[in-house]
Amino acid sequence: MNMTLSVAVASLTIGLASQAPVGWASSDDGAGMRPNPVLEDRMELVKHELKAAARAIRNPDTPPEIAILHVSMLQRLIVDAKDMTPGRLDSVEGEQREAEIAEYRRTQCKVLIELAKLEMHLLDGDREAAWDVIAGPLADLRDSGHDRFQIPEDDDD
Repeated sequence: MNMTLSVAVASLTIGLASQAPVGWASSDDGAGMRPNPVLEDRMELVKHELKAAARAIRNPDTPPEIAILHVSMLQRLIVDAKDMTPGRLDSVEGEQREAEIAEYRRTQCKVLIELAKLEMHLLDGDREAAWDVIAGPLADLRDSGHDRFQIPEDDDD
């Protein structure tokens, strides 16, 4: 293993160890919609890891093992995040809330499926197919998930 790869593996290992799962996190206290800071933190890490994976995939000089490490981190973050409740669902009650939480979990499961496909393409050495997963299904899931589950930001701030 070369020095760059060793440093990357060590950095990601330290990062993974510091991201212990937190289990259920709900911001439901009757106050209406408000962000779930734990979920938001996870999604910021997802954004960071996805960008890092994309850079590694697009750079032919980067060993595929680096991209695979980023994909592994993404998988762990999504498994953790799917057990959380988006803040946008705080004001939703009863059966509708249950249905929305189930849909959120289904969406995260779809992300995991696409991440598995991404990893398989990397294991096969097919960077182009891996990039297509990022630019296609993962980007679509990100956009639709944000539209449905993320609290809109105020433009007045």
